Amino acid sequence: MDDGTDRSRAPGASPARAPGTPAGALPSEPPAPPPGAAPDPAPPAGPVDWHARLHAAMQAIADNPADRRAELDRAHATLGLGHHGPALALLDHYLRRVPDDPRAWDLRAAALLYLGRPDAAEASGTRALEVDPDYRVAHYNRACARMRRGDADGALADLAAACAADPDLRDIARHDPDFAPLRRRPDFKRLVTGDDGAGPR
Repeated sequence: MDDGTDRSRAPGASPARAPGTPAGALPSEPPAPPPGAAPDPAPPAGPVDWHARLHAAMQAIADNPADRRAELDRAHATLGLGHHGPALALLDHYLRRVPDDPRAWDLRAAALLYLGRPDAAEASGTRALEVDPDYRVAHYNRACARMRRGDADGALADLAAACAADPDLRDIARHDPDFAPLRRRPDFKRLVTGDDGAGPR
């Protein structure tokens, strides 16, 4: 799974999990900020400093309690710090007011995976894709949820969609323990190596 500790990543950063990030949920790619929100800070050059991101989000909320982007950043940083239950509560609170944010639904899927709730995580990932079918990185966490539910074929289909959207996810998937049961399957090997079997071009 790739969470927002990941699978949270910083705005504009590579989808790869930051060093020290636990396996699982992939950080979500943020959409354009809502009207009136502050622009995202520049992406960090190295590992994500989740404490700093949480502090920045809390300061932004103190300055403007209506800043929904900061509210979501707070939840993301909380998830990145490994506080999965509190992150889920923050995401649920946010989604009651902003139900059409695919990034929030995807982060919620990551939190649920960490909490050992793959059925709910799959439903949350599905909701992210219903809200925005082009938010294909959400397929990654849904693939993890499907693996944990024993649906290897469904997981591979989701993983293929995620990797088509972001080829960097192949390397994450190659080492993700959620996909360990697939490592001997030729279709998984082709997917994570990018080898479609067509030979040299």
